[in-house]
Amino acid sequence: MRHTFLSPLAVAIALFAVGLLEASCTRFTRTSGAELSDPMIRPTLNDSIEGAPSAPIGRRPVIRRTPRAAHDIAQAPGHPPAAQLSVQPVAAGQPQTISADHELIQGLPLLKKEMRWVLNEGPQRKFEIEQGEVTYYKLHNITASGVQYDHRVLAAAHRTLPFGTVVRCTRTDNNKSVVVLINDRGPFIKGRIIDLSQAAAEKLDLKEDGVAPCRVEVLAYPLNSDDQPAHQTSTAAASSGED
Repeated sequence: MRHTFLSPLAVAIALFAVGLLEASCTRFTRTSGAELSDPMIRPTLNDSIEGAPSAPIGRRPVIRRTPRAAHDIAQAPGHPPAAQLSVQPVAAGQPQTISADHELIQGLPLLKKEMRWVLNEGPQRKFEIEQGEVTYYKLHNITASGVQYDHRVLAAAHRTLPFGTVVRCTRTDNNKSVVVLINDRGPFIKGRIIDLSQAAAEKLDLKEDGVAPCRVEVLAYPLNSDDQPAHQTSTAAASSGED
């Protein structure tokens, strides 16, 4: 049987290497344990990112975000301000009104300087569409609302609508329309539902025909529609449809 013997020098080198390895392992274990137990010197995954929250090795960093209200976000730098409401809220039970500077009213002959109107739509709708005949008239007198008749303004006469009501009159045979303000009473001929001023009649190409089929739609009515003048008659019917 063959035996292999190590020389004393080889044995000494092997023992020295084992000793060095054990010393190195002991030192690394002590150092690493001390560093990991101290949060002030604990290495993190995000040390290379400036301002990033620290997280222990082996764990995913957790970023907690505090909820922010919508108005805080709107006021943040670089964020556009919140849009302003275009319609101001009104008290409960009060209708939404428009004034004389509204595009629907501009260009119409006002009966009063401080009038306000209610849009005839939604829950505020009071008047339905009428179908009938339209004509025009000329008058050299005071209208039933108390203002002087002016053939140059966009006005009209109606038998029942409150003075100051804004209506759209559409001629149904040519689909032309005009927006006018009611400031007189009439017409009083069966089948006719509205008498236009001469300026309004020109918008419908009505001056040559005199009478035409039409549709009348109320767009807005006065907020104080009960405040009507006592004088409710007009001579419009006597001159309807004549130039």
